[in-house]
Amino acid sequence: VFPTNGLPDFTVIDPDNPNATVTWTNEKPIVVYGYLVVDSLQTLIVEPGTEVFFHEGGGLWVFRDGNIRAEGTLEQPITFQGDRLEPFYDEQPGQWDRIWINEGSQDNVFRHCLIKNNFIGIQAETLPFSYNIDAGLVENTLELENVTIRNNSIAGLFTRNYRVDGTNLQISSGGQYLFAGTGGGAYNFDQCTFANNWRFGIRNTPSVFINNYFQVDQSTIAVVDIESSLFRNCIIYGNSFNEFGLDFEEGQGTDLDLQFQNCLFRSEEEVIQEYIDDENNYLIGDVYVNQQPGFVDFSGGDLRITEDAFVREKGVDTSGLPSNDIAGTPYNSPPPIGCFEFLPE
Repeated sequence: VFPTNGLPDFTVIDPDNPNATVTWTNEKPIVVYGYLVVDSLQTLIVEPGTEVFFHEGGGLWVFRDGNIRAEGTLEQPITFQGDRLEPFYDEQPGQWDRIWINEGSQDNVFRHCLIKNNFIGIQAETLPFSYNIDAGLVENTLELENVTIRNNSIAGLFTRNYRVDGTNLQISSGGQYLFAGTGGGAYNFDQCTFANNWRFGIRNTPSVFINNYFQVDQSTIAVVDIESSLFRNCIIYGNSFNEFGLDFEEGQGTDLDLQFQNCLFRSEEEVIQEYIDDENNYLIGDVYVNQQPGFVDFSGGDLRITEDAFVREKGVDTSGLPSNDIAGTPYNSPPPIGCFEFLPE
C-alpha cells in the first residue's frame, strides 16, 4: 500500500535528541510539510484540543519503536486534517497522505480524535521492505477509542500483522476499504460503526475486509495467525451490495480465532450463511443482514441513529463494553449496534 519506489522525504521530529518526548499543545495549530517522523525511542504526545494540518503529500510516520499518544477529550478532541481551509475542501478526500505506524514495544493510542481527508487514515504495520516468510504479529497494540476516520481515498484503517483495539470507532467514506486487516492480526472492536457512504467514484471492494496472508515476494505468500479476535455490536454497512469479506489461506498450524457477535452486515445473504455455517463459527449471537441501520442521514455522513432505528437494543449486553457512546451518551441496556445510542432531542 505504501509507495514501493523508496521512502518519502522526511524530517525527524527532534533530530538532536534520539530519546526525545515532544508535546504538541493546543495553543496554536500544528502545520506539517512533508513527512514528520517520530524516530525510534522518541515519543509524540498530542494534547487535547490540538489541531494538526498537513500540506499536500504530507504525513506522520511513527517509525519502528517510536510512540504516539494522541489523547483528546469529548470536550476537546484532536483533529488531523489537510491544510486547505476553504469550505470546498472541508470534506474532500486525498488532501494529505497518512498516519503511518510501525511495530514497537509500546502501545500507540488515539482517543477522541478526528482523522479526515487523506489517502489512508491510519496504516499500522511491520516496517516495509523487510518482510520474510516468518514475519509474525507485532507485540504492541494500536488503541482507538472514540475516534472518527472519514473521507479516505484508499482506506480508513489499514493494518498488516498488527493488533488493534477499537472502541466507539466510527469510520465512513472510504474509496476502497474502511477497515482492511491483512496478514496476521488480533482485533477487538466494540460498538463500532463501519458505514461506507463514499460518493466520489465507484467501489468494488468491501468496507470491512480481513485476510491472513501477505506477499513476501513475487512467488511467496506468508500465512499468519489471527489471534483471539472479536467484533461486538458493530455495524458493517455501505452503499454497495457486499460490504463484508473474509479471505483465508490455510497453512500448517495456522490459527483463525475470529468472531463477530451481534453485528449487522450488508452483504449477499448466501455469503453470510456460508460464514454462519463455517466450522470456525465466525458469526455468533444474533446476525442481522441487509437491514437499514436507521442513520439520521447516511449519505450526508450523519451516522447518529433515529428513534425507530433498527439497530436500537439489538446489541449483546455483556461485561467489557463501554458505558457511553462516541458522543458521551450513556448506552441503554441492551445497547444498540454501532457507536451511537439514540439521544432524544
